[in-house]
Amino acid sequence: MKITEKTYVSEILKEHGDIEYVMETFGVKRVGGFGLRKYLTRFITVGAAAFVHRVQLD
Repeated sequence: MKITEKTYVSEILKEHGDIEYVMETFGVKRVGGFGLRKYLTRFITVGAAAFVHRVQLD
């Protein structure tokens, strides 16, 4: 799977499972509880998550 800024976080989770520890390594912190995170991943892209958390895409 090629991950780009337009890839939805939910697609990554389906392919690779729980990646919260990897994302935290790059500065993307967890948001809310599990239910909220599961809901938000359907609508947020990698690019949007990087922007919100002020993390560079590269």
